[in-house]
Amino acid sequence: MTSVPLDPKALSVADAARLLSRAGGRPVTEEMLREAVAAGLPLKAGDRIDIFALAAWLNRELAHARIPNQPASPDGAGTR
Repeated sequence: MTSVPLDPKALSVADAARLLSRAGGRPVTEEMLREAVAAGLPLKAGDRIDIFALAAWLNRELAHARIPNQPASPDGAGTR
């Protein structure tokens, strides 16, 4: 079986969820990514996620503390 290399600039939602779950040590679901899209994460043509655009979007959202479904830190820092 030959695997097709993933393009980090054009991942399907399912592939992005799998990649992020494996790399981050926390589960990332397709639903979580679809919620991010609904909150403003831009998609590329064909409903593809650019992992670099995702990182930039998450950074902007963290700066504004607007990311949905993020648990509060134990000391309460970063919550509003």
